[in-house]
Amino acid sequence: MIFQGAEALPLALVGLDKDLLDTVGSRIVAIFDPRANGEICGVPVIGGDDAWPAYKVSHPSVKPLIAIDLPRLRRKLSAHYGAEDCATFIAADAKVSRHAMIGTGVVIQRGVYVSADVELADAVRINVGAQIHHDCRLSSFVTVAPGALLMGSVRVGRDAYIGAGAVVRQGLTIGEGAVVGAGAVVTRPVAAGVTVVGAPAKPIARA
Repeated sequence: MIFQGAEALPLALVGLDKDLLDTVGSRIVAIFDPRANGEICGVPVIGGDDAWPAYKVSHPSVKPLIAIDLPRLRRKLSAHYGAEDCATFIAADAKVSRHAMIGTGVVIQRGVYVSADVELADAVRINVGAQIHHDCRLSSFVTVAPGALLMGSVRVGRDAYIGAGAVVRQGLTIGEGAVVGAGAVVTRPVAAGVTVVGAPAKPIARA
């Protein structure tokens, strides 16, 4: 496991992601999630997001690790917890090219493949088993769900979400805030704010 910018520091998990909690292990010393309480896997739940400022004052060495899938919510929480302070996590078994560019607050989970000349902007989240091939560019707060596959030279706009098991063909653009449904096969560009599903992927009709 690699903690860029926080190699020896304790971490606070923001959002209850048990896979990430299990993968990161003992460096997680606190959990912040309004839906949880008590202890989770032996780690104390401190409270909701409003509990962070006071906790940070008494625990200045602890860095937040944002574990939220929804891009817009992750953007909001990154600002609340301090975007420049957020830890970057790369799982030990993830295969990340030394020629990839990784921003601040990025989370790369187990079994991920990131190829050469990929750019992951700040607070991008790549879930278990996803593949990001050469020359892809992912803007801030993009989420790539488990098992998704982005072929070479794909461009993904800010706040976009790529669903579990989706495939995006080489050279395509996924617009800002767009959603690619689980299992979709994207063969054409997806405009900003549009949700596509199916194989081949097609926009969901608006009511």
